[in-house]
Amino acid sequence: SKQYLINKASMGKATINEIESKTFIDVQNFKIDADIAEAELKACKERLDAIKIEIDTVRSMLSYLKSEYERIE
Repeated sequence: SKQYLINKASMGKATINEIESKTFIDVQNFKIDADIAEAELKACKERLDAIKIEIDTVRSMLSYLKSEYERIE
């Protein structure tokens, strides 16, 4: 990653484990933000699916009521 290369250049004679550890700490906030955004996206998709089901249910009910109304007339 970009941050790994930046750390490698700036840390001089550090070991690979030290560079990887510093990189992990540096990018942790970005990873948390990405995880939160992914969870929000999943929640939005689930809500959209629920709304689609509600719309289909209401359409079915309206179709039934329309047919009943037409039958009575």
